[in-house]
Amino acid sequence: MATTDFFMPILDDPYDFGRVAAANAMSDVYAMGASPIFALNIVCMPLQSGKTSAEVVARILEGGQQVCADAGVVISGGHTIDAVEPIYGLVALGVVHPRHLVRNSGAHEGDVLILGKGLGIGILGAALKKGVLDPAGYRVLVSTATCLNKYSAPLMHALRA
Repeated sequence: MATTDFFMPILDDPYDFGRVAAANAMSDVYAMGASPIFALNIVCMPLQSGKTSAEVVARILEGGQQVCADAGVVISGGHTIDAVEPIYGLVALGVVHPRHLVRNSGAHEGDVLILGKGLGIGILGAALKKGVLDPAGYRVLVSTATCLNKYSAPLMHALRA
């Protein structure tokens, strides 16, 4: 299975932004019950306009690489373009037996809901955008957003058995 996940920076720190983007892409694979095997970078950066430097891009890629390494995933390529606004993400590819594929549709009353991360990250992100997130909240935001959901797929398979 394959998924693509990319977005504009949600954090000021380039390294943390890269980590968040990679964790999001890997989480999409885990959420489908799959194990990620490799990824491709998607890099759209305003380099020619001077809005972003090569050093910033390098830090974003280092953050993405770190999370992928933590997931046991190799980034084996990707695509880079000059863009008006910065965007980073990954194409993440994973493997899952077709009978074990988990879909995000068809929920029924009484189904078990597995939360791979705590709720509220959207609230913290909104507070950050409004400039009202304190340092402790920022740390919670980053640690939650960069947490891999790698244990959710085996748990889902065990609960379905």
